[in-house]
Amino acid sequence: MNEPIGPRSAALGGANSGIIITGDGAQLGASALPLPRPGDVPAPRGLSNLTKPPALDFVGRADALAALGTALTGAASVVVSQVVYGLGGVGKSELALQYATANREHYRVIWWITAESPEQIEAGLAQLTRFLVPEHPVEVPTRQAAVWAKTWLLEHDGWLLVLDNVHNPAQVRDLLAQMRGHIIVTTRRDLGARAWRVRELIALDVLSLEAATDLLMLSAADGKDREPATRLAAALGCLPLAIEQAGAYIEETHGDITAYLTKLDETSGLYAPVAHRGDPEQTISKIWRISMREVERTSPAALALLRALSCFAPDDIPLTLFDEAALRDLALLASYSLVKRSAGGVAIHRLVQSAVRAQARDARLLDAAARDALSMLLTRLPERRAFALDEWPEGLDLHPHAVAVASLMPVHQPSMSLGRLLRDTSRLLNLHARFKEAFPLAERALTLAEDRFGPDHPALIGFLTNLAATLSGLRRDDALQHAVRAVAIAEASLGPRHRDLAPRVGNLAAVYIDLDRAHDALPMARRALAIATATLPPGHPDLGRHLGNLAAALAGVGDHEQALALELQALDLTERALPPDHPELVVRLGNLALAHHAAGDTRQAIACAARAVTLAVRILGPRHPTTGWAQHLSRRLVTHHP
Repeated sequence: MNEPIGPRSAALGGANSGIIITGDGAQLGASALPLPRPGDVPAPRGLSNLTKPPALDFVGRADALAALGTALTGAASVVVSQVVYGLGGVGKSELALQYATANREHYRVIWWITAESPEQIEAGLAQLTRFLVPEHPVEVPTRQAAVWAKTWLLEHDGWLLVLDNVHNPAQVRDLLAQMRGHIIVTTRRDLGARAWRVRELIALDVLSLEAATDLLMLSAADGKDREPATRLAAALGCLPLAIEQAGAYIEETHGDITAYLTKLDETSGLYAPVAHRGDPEQTISKIWRISMREVERTSPAALALLRALSCFAPDDIPLTLFDEAALRDLALLASYSLVKRSAGGVAIHRLVQSAVRAQARDARLLDAAARDALSMLLTRLPERRAFALDEWPEGLDLHPHAVAVASLMPVHQPSMSLGRLLRDTSRLLNLHARFKEAFPLAERALTLAEDRFGPDHPALIGFLTNLAATLSGLRRDDALQHAVRAVAIAEASLGPRHRDLAPRVGNLAAVYIDLDRAHDALPMARRALAIATATLPPGHPDLGRHLGNLAAALAGVGDHEQALALELQALDLTERALPPDHPELVVRLGNLALAHHAAGDTRQAIACAARAVTLAVRILGPRHPTTGWAQHLSRRLVTHHP
């Protein structure tokens, strides 16, 4: 049997090694853990990731909702398509949400994916896998988890998948083919059923003037006189999003529809007045200007906050980014329907984002807004050299926002704040074996550092090490050039015998092991241990790490007897140097279990793995990546040797 069971680990029955921890680029999760067969995993009834409640005032869409329900009778796939404007705001996502919420009892699983890019689709499918197999470590590589989810969807029925805001049919074609459940795709593109290869299209236009008037009268406290409501609905192009925001303004200010019409006519600036069936983006821009003038009177900081929010990804902005004052401003923005709060965080509609960004760009304030957004993100990622085993920050929710903010930061202005955000976000992704997503962030972070410090500055070492860890996780040979460069810079700046050089050399050994070059790793691991032994006080915990790293290299070349001796020594040193509940003991115990197994002592291997699991669950929790690694190791040992 030759089945991988962990990062930098070979198979049970082969050359075994475990997690390597050395320096700030170390990977702490498992990257090749086999999932159970998809057909063997039942669908837990009631599984759903819907966090946003449907709108209470949902008018003018009864026919579309009925058509959607009819089309989804049987194993159909449906595209909800806007065929006139090609922009958002007409309620495609709301229609899908209304259907999904109303039909919760008909599905065992309802899963919503914001699907604007292939990366988002892959990440959403991977997240479905992690919910369907909650006892499995969350660090299964994203692509592997996404493929597993697709197979699960093929082998089960009774589920609803919503792919929201898809741009390219080719990105979802494999999902639309041969599935046994129901799929709703929302898109701005009217390409015809043939392009989407689905049974039926539902075209969603703006509301009828009558329905738009009804919605406005429901939304606005003053909505009793139908004639001005009809005029305002027409002026807003019968766009549901525009009507919702206008109604929120009227209700919040205790105004009336006639006065709002006057404000709309008087609003000057970016766009000319819009007529029925006009450009939705122009409509939203005019409404935004009216609402924000009123918001700014109450709290000038709210305008800056909205500009910052326009720089994030539009959905699931974590509430933990907001301090007490910002939460008050957020409530003010929500009262005008400029943002929405839900259990998943904060959302801002893409059209509102577009209008806010356009105004900020014209006022030469977009750069400042992006910097404000960057500062908010950095509050979640305090300065550190590396993530400790017991931290496992809940920071993966920052990934789409870090990407969005980075896209707006001026390329020609090196920003080490942005570099630090991208570096630390990529470290978190590495921790969860999401190397493909981490790569562009780690690469740009290094570029920013090089632009700021030059090619040989010691500040580059951590950025180089981080990119090397990402690339080695992808099993790419170019990881070596970055790891070698990190060692060269460290040696030039610190000298050949400095204590801080040891982890850099150890990181290079780790890259060699990832690339199945244990013979090349061995001299690096020995050198790292020699430096650490000469420069650290006796009994220092870092010595245990270097002993373990050398053991991993020795296991890779087949010297299991010496590897076991070093793992025993590493555990003994770590137990004496660190508290009894320190998480690094989990790694030492797990690696010792592997060494015992490779040396033929199955009983000791199982005992060490069981102790690692018990300790990990107690001090790290059941969902920590290292806990998952230990649990999987224990299961594999018991399975092979019951």
